[in-house]
Amino acid sequence: MKRLLHVLGSAGLGGSESLCLSLTRHMQSIGIDQEVLFLTEAGGPARERLAEWGIPTGSVAATTRGGLISGVRNHVRRTKPDAVLSFMFGIHAFIGMGARLGGVRSTLAFVGNPPPKDDRAKRRSSLLAALGAPFTSHVVACSEYVARRMRSGYGRLGGRATVIHNWCEVDAIARRVDEIHRGERREPRSIGMIARLDPIKDHSSLLKAFAKIRSDRPHIELRIVGEGPLAPELRSLAAELTVDDAVIFLGSTADPIAELAGMDIFAFATTDQEGFGLVLAEAMAAGVPIVATAVGPVPEVLAEGRGGLLCPSTETRDLAHGLMRMLDEPDLRREVSQAARSLVRERYEVASAAQRIISLIDA
Repeated sequence: MKRLLHVLGSAGLGGSESLCLSLTRHMQSIGIDQEVLFLTEAGGPARERLAEWGIPTGSVAATTRGGLISGVRNHVRRTKPDAVLSFMFGIHAFIGMGARLGGVRSTLAFVGNPPPKDDRAKRRSSLLAALGAPFTSHVVACSEYVARRMRSGYGRLGGRATVIHNWCEVDAIARRVDEIHRGERREPRSIGMIARLDPIKDHSSLLKAFAKIRSDRPHIELRIVGEGPLAPELRSLAAELTVDDAVIFLGSTADPIAELAGMDIFAFATTDQEGFGLVLAEAMAAGVPIVATAVGPVPEVLAEGRGGLLCPSTETRDLAHGLMRMLDEPDLRREVSQAARSLVRERYEVASAAQRIISLIDA
């Protein structure tokens, strides 16, 4: 492979965009020519970073499926990539069609979440998966959990899934956080979670658990980073629980690593519609001790508790108990942080993921 085209929906900094940015940065360092094609003409931090690195970008802002197919086809005819990696599962079918019509030999579709549970959404997702199967050389699932759900929900396409865990720039994150702390670690004063405020996550359980520990730990604050449709509901819940004075809703961020550096404990409450939770890998790299609900892929990502403290259920009391343990036990915080940094280097380093993606393309 000499030239790779990545396809992204937006130029923001969500999970897919972060994965793409770290992957392009690494592949640039090993001499692979790349371009990122956005399905919007809007600007954003992802475009800005790619421009800083000298990685070209393009746009196909189609409003119809046919327009998307022809837009991708025309783009790849001009730029002649050897392979296309789509981070847009679902519409990967139309991206794949356009790429094949444009003469691309290898098309990869990255899958970041399991099939939806809602019957209507599940039927639509399954139809798109079947439609895209003939135009997809390789399907990459971000976790074993997603691959298992795909096999039952996506038929033949799901059975073809190759698992490549989500990745991050482990050493760069560790260096940056260590520089911010300058080797000093304070007594914990803040618990934080970074995630989009939508139903896939479970911020409400975290708020309820925080309310349970607040009376005993009045100096602790909860920092919630992210935006989404549930923001008004979660703000109302914080007020209802009378913890709104200690809960800081920080909105979206262009610098999640700086936010992680400001957290003493990272909490992650989610649902079985989670696919991986990239921020878990980033928190491990940052050395922030993790407390998480043992739901969906989380036990897999945290290696059954090696990378963080797993709460056995989504019951509020279990999450509250886990947070209290992490707050009160400095030896546990140190042990979890050290084990997590070792685990993330073994399993979620971008260089390893990049090599596996290149091997799929070259196969």
